Amino acid sequence: MKPQKVPILFYQPPADPEDPVVGQIFEALQALGHKPTRFAIERDVRSLLNGISRGRPDLVFNICETFANRNIFEVNVAAFLELLDVPFTGSGTAGLLLAQDKAIAKKLFTFHRVPCPDFIVFHLENLDLGGRQLRFPLFVKPLRADASIGITPESLVRDVGQLLERVRYVHSLGEAAIAEEYLEGREMYVGVLGGESRPMALPVVELQFRGGYPKGRPRIADYTSKFEKDSPEFKGTRSVVARVSAELRERLQTLAVDAFEALQLRDYARVDFRIDANGNPFVLEVNPNPYLEQSAEFAMAAKAAGMEYPQLVERILKLSALRAPKKTTEEPESQPAPPTPAAPQSAGAAG
Repeated sequence: MKPQKVPILFYQPPADPEDPVVGQIFEALQALGHKPTRFAIERDVRSLLNGISRGRPDLVFNICETFANRNIFEVNVAAFLELLDVPFTGSGTAGLLLAQDKAIAKKLFTFHRVPCPDFIVFHLENLDLGGRQLRFPLFVKPLRADASIGITPESLVRDVGQLLERVRYVHSLGEAAIAEEYLEGREMYVGVLGGESRPMALPVVELQFRGGYPKGRPRIADYTSKFEKDSPEFKGTRSVVARVSAELRERLQTLAVDAFEALQLRDYARVDFRIDANGNPFVLEVNPNPYLEQSAEFAMAAKAAGMEYPQLVERILKLSALRAPKKTTEEPESQPAPPTPAAPQSAGAAG
């Protein structure tokens, strides 16, 4: 692959330090011979427009999941790049929209025979069960938020009273709520890499709850267990390459690719599963822009497949390059000369 001018596009709140994944991708691109730059945005659309227009990049490495402190604008950033006709890594607006709305995603999974838990949606100001008969316990979370926003131990509800209380809490965040039947079993993640022909599923990764995890606390990947590094919840969980039967591994990987394709995703994504008491996998949701930090689940799975971090970054970049407009060195066709204006008629010739 020829050297490319590649800005790394990411969300950067002024008060926060830069995420380490930015530097890791930068170093990988540099080691591969490309010309990376850091392109941080926060809430100014003009800076995004000016940065792209002046920089004239070959490709954009897009890891921007938020804009103006709202993660639902992840789609808008991708749409903006599409309007500018700039190729970028990751899914386009169609895939991001479908994956962002968990109810739409689940309806597509059902249509494509990808198993997922039964669910009900409570739109803002709506607390009506609509006659639905779901089996408790249920798990309640925001319909469109990611990064475990709005997810705490209280998200697991065991009766109608707890359900309505939790729905009200999610509504207070300005989000519709989705309640789905809760599965107690193992939590598995399957990364999917796009391909020129068909996507490829990576090795299965499992989220394990170890001895230090607080007893009696629901075994869920909530905000505390993911991001609060000094908490017993964070220290009591770890992600490892899963030890599963060949049959279950094949089933998980097949379903992951099916889910990836059902949502019209591209380049890379992560599919999250829970295994029920009978050993059957169910898709919980799909992250179309998973965290690419070297120690996180996606890079871990790629390494288990024999792909070192720079190779993973290069693979993603090459997939986006396939969508880049073909450059040509041909000369533009010459334009025909304008016709010679006719000589004006004399006054005597009129009539």
